[in-house]
Amino acid sequence: MYSIVAGKLLNMTCNERELLYYVANKAKKEPKKPYAIKEAVNYLGWPGGPKRAPSDGPPGVKTIWIGLMKLYILLAYQKRLV
Repeated sequence: MYSIVAGKLLNMTCNERELLYYVANKAKKEPKKPYAIKEAVNYLGWPGGPKRAPSDGPPGVKTIWIGLMKLYILLAYQKRLV
């Protein structure tokens, strides 16, 4: 499971990374600089479950997987609208 999630994270395209940034940060502008894989993991963990409290640890594999699935659903809707 870890290798599948890691492979999907590394193969994210530019559009997927931008959409993830917009959703996670509720932003309308592109990020000023590219963000790291650690930030992408945290961004994917947010829609998957935790409340973003400072005491929360890093997201687990199941939470990241749920976040990935939600990201793919958003991408599918985005492609239908364009």
